[in-house]
Amino acid sequence: MTARMVSLRASVLRELEVACSQKPGDRIGRLCWLRDQVENYLDRWLAFAALGSIAMKSLVNDDLFVMTRVAAEIYNDEQSKLGDKVKGRAWEAFYSTLLRLEASRDRSLVVGLRPALDAVGADLHDAVTNQASEPASPSRGGSA
Repeated sequence: MTARMVSLRASVLRELEVACSQKPGDRIGRLCWLRDQVENYLDRWLAFAALGSIAMKSLVNDDLFVMTRVAAEIYNDEQSKLGDKVKGRAWEAFYSTLLRLEASRDRSLVVGLRPALDAVGADLHDAVTNQASEPASPSRGGSA
């Protein structure tokens, strides 16, 4: 990891702590925030990648891609702490595509990134829905 990536990682981690300080134990909330950051950087990067005239070497070294990669790395770390609470298949597909793109610089992989990240969003939505229904379950049906 380059010094630049270490610095950017520290910055994202600081922002994550501030953004999630109201609910420090909410791991799924942390993932939602991180996914939003990945989406923000990825969408901006995809706009440049769509131009087609920019070499892949330049695109994968661009700060937007580096930030996408850094936020994705942190998401990966956070997601591994949750175990089965959040499905990992969609994330694994997105993250492996991102890493393959970085290593191979294969432009054909770009088109798979957005749909893969959308699937991650669907998994997170399910996890949030399940989390919201868990605490309410014991109190249901007890009073009439």
